[in-house]
Amino acid sequence: MKLLFLGICATIILFAIVGFSQHSDKRTSNNDSLSPMDETESWQYPFQAPEEKRKKLLGALSEFKDPMPVSDLFRELGKPDRIDDLRKESKPLSPYESGFMAGSKDRFSYRCIWFARKASKSPGLSDSWLAAYVDKDGKTISIIHNNWLKE
Repeated sequence: MKLLFLGICATIILFAIVGFSQHSDKRTSNNDSLSPMDETESWQYPFQAPEEKRKKLLGALSEFKDPMPVSDLFRELGKPDRIDDLRKESKPLSPYESGFMAGSKDRFSYRCIWFARKASKSPGLSDSWLAAYVDKDGKTISIIHNNWLKE
């Protein structure tokens, strides 16, 4: 009887340890493994997103006030069209964005981009996008920029 009790206790402890080790912080779920990707490479150009996507991007832009977890923005907007690793090399999106990046290049780890309109594979001044900049922690978005979304 004592052996059975010890076996049950050991099993409960084992399940508790496994459960706690698999528990993840809500702030980091779905974004622990950000990695560069580019869906735009396979698009037909010129690209125009559905109006619903543009409205979601505008909503996220107008509601953004404080830093937020990457996972929250992904849940709101869906998977980005492109993720750039800013710790390496990145393609500038616009002259304004290029200047911003030059002034804060060591502050961010990734840039997540959702496009509403894109004329070609090359960056264009008339492209319409929302870009979210992920802090060095890889979990928090502290800045969001856009180009021609309010048009």
